[in-house]
Amino acid sequence: MSLVSTRGPNRSKAKVYVDGRYIKTINAFSSKTRVRKILFSKRWRKTGTHSIKIVNQKTRGRGRFDIDGLAVGK
Repeated sequence: MSLVSTRGPNRSKAKVYVDGRYIKTINAFSSKTRVRKILFSKRWRKTGTHSIKIVNQKTRGRGRFDIDGLAVGK
């Protein structure tokens, strides 16, 4: 599974939780706007059902975090 997002000057950070567990904080800030970037990837050894939660960590002037897509493969 991969999280696809836009990076840019007004973009923020976000915390990623998988199956209820905090995994990491990702940063969507960039001095230039860059579209369709993979900001997070996770692989599982076995096929199954999983939950993914993305929590925006907005700060002054950088409050936006877009999710452009989730890529799921086998």
